[in-house]
Amino acid sequence: MQSLSGVNEAHYAFDHTTKLHNASVRNLTAKVVVSEEERNASYRIRYRSYHPHGFVPDKEDGLFCDAYDVSGYATSFVIYENEEAIATLRLCRSDAEGGASLEDTIPCAETFGPEIMQIRNDLILKGRSPTIAEVTRLAKIPEVCADNTITLALFKMLKYLAMSSKAEIVLVAVRFPHIKFYRRLGFRILEAPRFVEQYNTSLALMGCDRGDFPGIESQARLMLRCNGLPNAPAFDNVGERFLRGEAVPIFPDYGAEEYDLDEGGTSLAMVC
Repeated sequence: MQSLSGVNEAHYAFDHTTKLHNASVRNLTAKVVVSEEERNASYRIRYRSYHPHGFVPDKEDGLFCDAYDVSGYATSFVIYENEEAIATLRLCRSDAEGGASLEDTIPCAETFGPEIMQIRNDLILKGRSPTIAEVTRLAKIPEVCADNTITLALFKMLKYLAMSSKAEIVLVAVRFPHIKFYRRLGFRILEAPRFVEQYNTSLALMGCDRGDFPGIESQARLMLRCNGLPNAPAFDNVGERFLRGEAVPIFPDYGAEEYDLDEGGTSLAMVC
């Protein structure tokens, strides 16, 4: 299988004008991808995000997908604003029974196969589940590329997916310039950056435990200057409904107040 591990992580730049508005005003919802229409919405967001940077070739249909999407070991979700699909993310997971190879289920195993196999073997020796997950295909449409609220929304919904995945370890292949961001979130460097000729970039293998995600969401709020919004419980009614396949409000109980970033502050925003 081919993957674009080099663009599995967010691409960030500094922005001085992004403001955070209450989600009840903005009507932000999230939905796990189930239907063909939802799959195409996710693929279209990816294409619009990656194509301008040359990560994917021209395609007449404007969709970007790969074999992992139909492997049976991946779950994607889409974020909508006023019913417009604006962001997406995918979580891949390995086969706990070992029936499918790591390379067929975890994209970064193409680059870090022996290392990920060792992680899996270590989990087994410790009596833990050998299931491993990987965060991939994080993308936002260009119109919201500097919107910190949407970035936080992606991490919040990822928390629900990761904590329900039964994966002991959640991985992400990170380009060298973004290692510091992921370390601040709470991810650990598992393998130092190495040059990957296939993608003409250096990638590090980073990871965290499944139980780290509530803390990662909290840290994302601080780093993205979204700390005006209170934390949700690690698992709540929104998460349960989301995993059942319902379209759910992402920030449901925050009233109608608007929160602005600090004047003159610097925020991390995704460059789609």
